[in-house]
Amino acid sequence: MKFNRIFFVIFALFLAIQPSLPAQAAEDAGAYPYPLNGGWRSFMNGNFVVDLAASGNYLWAATHNGGLFRWDTRDGSYIQYSVFDGLPSSVLDSVAVDKSGNVWVGSDGYGVGRFDGTNWQIYTVADGLVDNAVLDIAVDANGNIWFATAGGVSKYDGDTWTNYTSANGFPSAGAYKVAIDPAGNLWFGSGEGVIKFDGVNWTTYTTADGLVNDTILAITFDLSGNLWVGTFAGVSKFNGKKWTSYTTADGLIENNINDIAVDKDGNVWIAAGIAWSMGDEYKAEVSKFDGQTWTNYTADDGLLAGIVNCLTFDASGIAWFGTLYGISRFDGTTWNSYISFDPFPFSDGYQKVYAVAADPRGTVWFGTANGLRHIDSPNPADMQLDSALGRPGPIAVYTLGVDGKGNLWAMADDGLTMYGGSGGTSYGFNVPGTDYLAPWTLTSISGDSYGNAWFATRIGAVKFDGRTWTVIGQADGLVSSKVMAVAGDTAGNVWFGTMLGVSRFDGTNWTTYTSADGMAAESTSHIAVDPNGIVWALTGRWVNRFDGKTWTSYKIQDAGLSEIITSMAVDLKGNLWLGEAAADSTGQPPGGIVRFDGQRWTVYTYRGTLENSINDVAAGPDGSVWFGTDWGAREFYPLPQLAINASNGAPGSYFNLAGSGFQSGQTLSLSINNVPLGEVSTSLIGTLNLSLDTQNAADGYYILTIDDLPGPSASFQLDAAADTLPRQGDYQIFNIPETPVYTRRGYVPLLRKYT
Repeated sequence: MKFNRIFFVIFALFLAIQPSLPAQAAEDAGAYPYPLNGGWRSFMNGNFVVDLAASGNYLWAATHNGGLFRWDTRDGSYIQYSVFDGLPSSVLDSVAVDKSGNVWVGSDGYGVGRFDGTNWQIYTVADGLVDNAVLDIAVDANGNIWFATAGGVSKYDGDTWTNYTSANGFPSAGAYKVAIDPAGNLWFGSGEGVIKFDGVNWTTYTTADGLVNDTILAITFDLSGNLWVGTFAGVSKFNGKKWTSYTTADGLIENNINDIAVDKDGNVWIAAGIAWSMGDEYKAEVSKFDGQTWTNYTADDGLLAGIVNCLTFDASGIAWFGTLYGISRFDGTTWNSYISFDPFPFSDGYQKVYAVAADPRGTVWFGTANGLRHIDSPNPADMQLDSALGRPGPIAVYTLGVDGKGNLWAMADDGLTMYGGSGGTSYGFNVPGTDYLAPWTLTSISGDSYGNAWFATRIGAVKFDGRTWTVIGQADGLVSSKVMAVAGDTAGNVWFGTMLGVSRFDGTNWTTYTSADGMAAESTSHIAVDPNGIVWALTGRWVNRFDGKTWTSYKIQDAGLSEIITSMAVDLKGNLWLGEAAADSTGQPPGGIVRFDGQRWTVYTYRGTLENSINDVAAGPDGSVWFGTDWGAREFYPLPQLAINASNGAPGSYFNLAGSGFQSGQTLSLSINNVPLGEVSTSLIGTLNLSLDTQNAADGYYILTIDDLPGPSASFQLDAAADTLPRQGDYQIFNIPETPVYTRRGYVPLLRKYT
């Protein structure tokens, strides 16, 4: 993505130039990293609910890649927890609350997490858990936590882990469900029947004993102590001696059972449907059985559409149902829905974001499997759907780019559109003078500083100046007509990454760069140019940096990456960001995000394979970096910072301060030593500049803070023995009043240490 010439110049003023130094070994920033001067934000669907736990006024909802939600049942508000908050993964399978109020979550391959309301603690096989795929959790009368996992059963008493596997008595390869009867016996659902454990002996019940099916998907006990289990083929009840089974022939709404729970009156409720399937063709189905009569509920009665994966009852007897599209509440009379903000709807089981672009105004655009979306603020709830590019029906958007005039271009499965936010100009596939612009040929979109739009295709490059389309090939000066990437720089040059090297076009002349000029290799899949003119080219195993004279190459294996790099961008400070795809469901290679500052590689991987599959990356004008993944979007946002030009000066000095990482066009309130000073506004790209006039201030220590934010601050000392600093720059001036001064270094409440 590139901007117009004016914005290029503004953007360049704030770029930190990166020295060309030998690359150091990669650093793993961990599973929920907060790198220096930045943090992370997730944009994920949280309505695919797989398990529920009610505790007091809160309903805890485990979701499939939306993380954990805490719903306040009093007002319908919620808090979302992701890997950045401490979850083991955002792909969860189970949730339970222990007797101390701790919340336990089981993840799909990354262990369990315990949340005490403030801090998260993660337990994996390294800590003693038998297997990291935790499918169900239960708490016994003594406070022990039991985990049903893909590799067996674990018990945790707060200090010690005890594991049961096929090697030491557990009669199955793994356990799907766990429940505890009134006598304290453990019951497990497995793929080989129901398993009972009395603390010493294991007993297995199968179809040979009367079970309707041996694959147990749900398990609970009614008020009379009867065991109820749900299977692929119906429901079975066990009274300790005899098994009784129920199917659709008896009145059950559906034979594929996902969960079972019992209300305070002893009614048995059953969540049914084809679990883990997507699409409205799968109905929402719930059955209630009072011992004699079956009562069935569907979306026609008020249930949310989609599969009902789980259910529970709170202390008031309210029924809660977790579905594919949110949570349904039923008080016996009225149905209500609890739906979290849905930034990216599901398509084919994914929340796939194919492409990301940020325009000069700070709007971030997302090309998804269900159309085009954009966001103008840091609040995820402000995400907006742009009517599928102004055309009816679900439109998959594969490639995005911003031209030199700030227009957004989108390549969808029905052609090319120049989009302005309230509709657009559709060119389809019939671009005048060329048939090249189609999803299967278009690889990249960018712009130059003269306002032109450029398109890289596998059979040439295309330029659009607002009126005329021009096709450019090898005969015109490109080193190869197989163009994989295009990017414009601040000087009006356009750079092309091709299969045979890099080409630069200055508007008149073509220049070619290959391995003979210093590149490590020639087949260039991605290219990016920072506002200072530094060119980055990705060639297989190498990242190549060009400063206008010399090519310097860095081996991406130094970061632990494979060659499956899907995207590349340079942020406001000149850091290079790479997105890697997860190759397959096994996570080999694992995928993830990498940042290279010219010296050091930093790897950011998320727990959960599909979260690591990065499809695209784009840098915003405020220093943010955005990533499109198979499971929504991620944002790296710079934390606001203040810098001061000097640490001391005599009274009467002028101190200049520069800030970055703020929201665009934000009005901020300033204080000096906790005394209000005035307000300052940030620029289009989230920066600020101001001067402090100290002619009325006395000797001592001063701390400038921003009342609206707890982090950024700047400090200085006034000392009559120091030099008087003259006024520099034409910035907004704030006069420091006769205010209390700090006579020594100390700590400022809610702020960082003053040094």
